[in-house]
Amino acid sequence: MGIGKGDHSPYRFSMVPNTLFTDRSLEPQDCLTWCYLTLNARGRGFADSTDKNLAEAMGVVDRTIRRSLDRLERAGFVHRERCGARRVIHLHPDNRSEESFRLKVV
Repeated sequence: MGIGKGDHSPYRFSMVPNTLFTDRSLEPQDCLTWCYLTLNARGRGFADSTDKNLAEAMGVVDRTIRRSLDRLERAGFVHRERCGARRVIHLHPDNRSEESFRLKVV
């Protein structure tokens, strides 16, 4: 068995960058939030879930999501911006980089 081999692999997983996992300014909830964001991004460099949708999917309240996103943004792992009527969350696994990354869905 190989993870991610071939276009029809039944295995899906999210990666948590080492720098995010070991960042002392973040809480365990923030790693989980990152995983849900990467799931929502699905091959794009950004996620466009609402706080409410993330909260429902994760079984927490909206305020928990907002606090987690605040910490992730302060640490440089996400950048939130408005694009018209919707908000997008750009994902930066290397918190030293301004560029979003592309998630490859395999």
